[in-house]
Amino acid sequence: MPIFLIPSLLIVIIPFISIVFFTKPHLLTPKRKTPYSRKKIFFGLVGTEIVLIIIFIVGLISYSKSPENQVNLVDKQTHEAQIENITSLEKKYPLTLRQQIFQEVVAVEDRARDEAEVRFPTIVTHPDYQEGNIEKMLSLMDELQEKYRNEVFTKHNLTKEEFRQISEEAFENDWALD
Repeated sequence: MPIFLIPSLLIVIIPFISIVFFTKPHLLTPKRKTPYSRKKIFFGLVGTEIVLIIIFIVGLISYSKSPENQVNLVDKQTHEAQIENITSLEKKYPLTLRQQIFQEVVAVEDRARDEAEVRFPTIVTHPDYQEGNIEKMLSLMDELQEKYRNEVFTKHNLTKEEFRQISEEAFENDWALD
């Protein structure tokens, strides 16, 4: 809870307190023989109320000017550029084609993994298993995935950035991975 809200809560509570003490001033001064006058109590509470209102206004102003509550112009421009890119991407590649491209990339990545696994088996009980196969398999899989992805990108005249946007859309909209 922002700190400036505390005075706002007190601004609401003080009038109730002032009613109680204004009608029963002896509650403020139980040990004094003569209680404070109603006038002193009233002006003391009103003065406190005014100070709290000023604190509230200053807190509200400083809260609204703090960096985390400001719209960052660079972020806004970046966001607008991303929206512009998405709309141009949607024009260049309709939804069905974007989904097809995503499916093709998923398929070639699976193909690369399967080919790497055949070449360098990672299951210990496999007859061709050797120590270090996991690293070799992962390395080959990365190479093949890059190669096969680039083939899909070339086929569809697609950049890596455009595919990144398609892939974000796929995950945001839960497109099937098979």
